[in-house]
Amino acid sequence: GPHVNDILLIFDWPTGDLWTQVAYDFDELMPGRAYLLVNRNAGSSYTIEFPGFDPLAPHLYPDTKDVVFNNSPWGDVINTSQPHVLLFADEVLHELQNGDIIGALDNKNVCYGMMEYEGPGSFFRLVAMGNNPYTKEDGFGAGQAMKFVLYRQNTGEAFNVTFRYDETYPNYDGKFNVNGVSMVTGITMGVTSVDELFENNNISLYPNPAEGEVNIESTIKLKQITLVNNIGQVVFIREISGNSYQFNVSAYAKGIYMVRIKTGDDNITIKRVSVE
Repeated sequence: GPHVNDILLIFDWPTGDLWTQVAYDFDELMPGRAYLLVNRNAGSSYTIEFPGFDPLAPHLYPDTKDVVFNNSPWGDVINTSQPHVLLFADEVLHELQNGDIIGALDNKNVCYGMMEYEGPGSFFRLVAMGNNPYTKEDGFGAGQAMKFVLYRQNTGEAFNVTFRYDETYPNYDGKFNVNGVSMVTGITMGVTSVDELFENNNISLYPNPAEGEVNIESTIKLKQITLVNNIGQVVFIREISGNSYQFNVSAYAKGIYMVRIKTGDDNITIKRVSVE
């Protein structure tokens, strides 16, 4: 309607999908669903009239979601419906490479939001989740500083990143705010180490390069091992239990593979192994 230009974004609570005037995951509001609308001007109010519909008619909503493989070094993020949305200006996206993943972490390196960049033309945004007061600690607290790390899948490198923000958007201090919206206009990167993100999880993989058996040893319990080839295909996945595991790579083509190691605390460590 006439107020569309007042809207910064609309957030679909159950799916985490987003609508903005520039890019969007959906373009139709459905009866019976819950949305968060963030207005451009604080304090303004108006009434929106939706087209008539039959409330007794059956509502058909998808009951399945696309399976998304988590390629990051972090565990999956829980949708707590306490979002802080970070949008990114084009000049920031020019600094990213296809497959780059940006995570929002707390001071314990627990990730509460992540997004993978899929290249020019894709809708890239990061939704950081706040703590749900009715469940265990599963998100940022109000006013808590967010630390950002960029994980580059192509090389296995990790970068500490700092953002510059557009001060015309509601939130621009890098701190979490429930229903917050930030626009990132600049990025500065500094090299770090993926292993440093989980310095308490001492995980070793050997031999590397490997021709046959590969050994994984950890100071904490292992949960899942996934082997991914250089074009992103999962060639091996196994649920496990214990502090060590051995698997054979002699049947796989020569090249560089990513080993995704999920531990009992649901943290994820990525190791590279060269198969010869």
